[in-house]
Amino acid sequence: MFFLPVEFDHNNQEVDQIKKIFIHKFNENFEHRLEYHRFLSQTSLGVKISNYLKSIDLDTDYTGFGIFLNNVNSRTLTNPHIDVLHLAHELLPIRSRFNFLIHQNESFYMIWWSKIKWGDTSLAKHEFLNKNGLPYLSMAIPGNTIEERYQYLGDLDFQLLNPLRPCGFVNTENSHALSIGPGPRLILSVGFNISLREIYERIKNRIRT
Repeated sequence: MFFLPVEFDHNNQEVDQIKKIFIHKFNENFEHRLEYHRFLSQTSLGVKISNYLKSIDLDTDYTGFGIFLNNVNSRTLTNPHIDVLHLAHELLPIRSRFNFLIHQNESFYMIWWSKIKWGDTSLAKHEFLNKNGLPYLSMAIPGNTIEERYQYLGDLDFQLLNPLRPCGFVNTENSHALSIGPGPRLILSVGFNISLREIYERIKNRIRT
């Protein structure tokens, strides 16, 4: 299982509140940025998301609330990866995320591979550079370049165009990547150390009761 769409009660004013906070960051071009902000959980949309996640026993404290930002000039295929949580000198798995689309650029799609997931022995700790040129440690797909990593993974297993309408749970413990179109894209995100399959079972049991 790679993606699970869900229905979520919200209004445009709550979404616009988040957009207005971050829209100034799109004065520059960058491929990918993730920022964590404690105040996001206190916004009207953040409170609604927290209450919904609590209703299926999901704790927002594992990663807290984050914002994914992209703003590129042309279609860009991102580095294939698995999501990890950097905690002091330890790397922990982010097996799934709840993502809420705040602002959409032209289009984006996600792709997944079953070949490598969290815990695979072929994954190696690798030092990357962020957009500010500062090093950070993460778990890397084998290969020295993006092209080599795609070649190592081979044919993809699942692809989904514009998956967030406006929200859903995504599998982030399997190898995955994004194809992002030109223009700004803004996503509110909360990560969990729980598989997408388990989240599906929790939602199913909640509906039954």
